[in-house]
Amino acid sequence: MKTFISLWVGLGFLVFCPGRDLLDHIRKSGPMAEDEARGKFRQLTSALEYCHRKGVVHRDLRLEHVLLDSEGNVKLSGFGSSAVFLGQELSTQCGSPWYAAPETLQGRAYAGPPADVWSLGVVLFFLLTGAPPFWGCDLATVRRRVLSGRVVRRQRERGTLWAGGAFPVVSGGRNSEAG
Repeated sequence: MKTFISLWVGLGFLVFCPGRDLLDHIRKSGPMAEDEARGKFRQLTSALEYCHRKGVVHRDLRLEHVLLDSEGNVKLSGFGSSAVFLGQELSTQCGSPWYAAPETLQGRAYAGPPADVWSLGVVLFFLLTGAPPFWGCDLATVRRRVLSGRVVRRQRERGTLWAGGAFPVVSGGRNSEAG
């Protein structure tokens, strides 16, 4: 029996997702095959495009905010940092630095939809490789790598997705890499 709970909340509704988020999925199953990633990415892109058509930018798109329902379908969540976008530039820094567009990390004004699209690219990289493209053990390193475009390919070690432990934003994992 499928269980969905819908509540009207502002611009949208809540849907109960008995599955897990995409980060949990990748931690358990590893990087996705291209066909699986393509399907999830299509659904996520469609959800984000719908938001943009309605004048809403997400500003905190990351794996933890992409939920999977009982059938493995994508549900976008985490709208706490979202904003109404009517073509104006935004200036508030939001979201995780691991997924943030360079202009937001620089504190510059930015257009909301392109910043969301940058985050989509980070999500896609993560889906296919099992690791973030701009790895760093601290925010300064992540920021430097995002601004320089330096992608770091992490290798799986002893069954974990990242050297030294879990993704630091979620669980405070350690990484021996200095910079």
